[in-house]
Amino acid sequence: MMWSRMPGQSWLGAAASFATMWTVMMVAMMLPSFATSMWRCRTSTGWTLDAGAGWLPARLGLGYFSVWTLLGFAVFVIEVSWHSMSSQLPELARATQPASTLLVLAAAGLQFTRWKSQHLVRCRNVSRELHSSAAHPGREFRLGMRLGVYCGYSCLGLTAVLLVFGVMDLRVMMAVAGAITAERVSADGQRSARAVGMVLLGVAMSMFVQLIGPAS
Repeated sequence: MMWSRMPGQSWLGAAASFATMWTVMMVAMMLPSFATSMWRCRTSTGWTLDAGAGWLPARLGLGYFSVWTLLGFAVFVIEVSWHSMSSQLPELARATQPASTLLVLAAAGLQFTRWKSQHLVRCRNVSRELHSSAAHPGREFRLGMRLGVYCGYSCLGLTAVLLVFGVMDLRVMMAVAGAITAERVSADGQRSARAVGMVLLGVAMSMFVQLIGPAS
């Protein structure tokens, strides 16, 4: 239903409604790790919330979550297009489950790549850039957007898993939020990322067994 328009609603209105819901969900999921980054910056750089910097976290957060809002629009377009084509092409509809299995497997593999590690490091090590932003007011929004892009890249696989198992499934949301937070706040983020990858690999194997079960 979330990929359909309400009666009398335009596609732009439907996209805006979904993007709003998506942003609220992303704020709930990403806020723990984002707040932890802010706290780490404060303790490592001596940045304080004085009169000049009191709104810095808010400006950073606005830029950060604006990236996730834009991603929500992209997700809406992709999902609506897929569901529209699936309803017209039975072959494509039958390919949904195998495609979902491959997507989860790809997400698992992504957790072990150098690409993932590089963007995860950028997400975790933001103190220097935040300190520079505090010294040059006005750059916070752009810096927040840059951090949002880094985080979006780092969370690409986990975001795909969220879409596979259901954006509105509270259990999936909590599991993905827990995985993201563990990668950001644990002592060894890359080890946590690999652990998440192993879990996703097990999920993908379970999906593959279910996929071939009827045929066997």
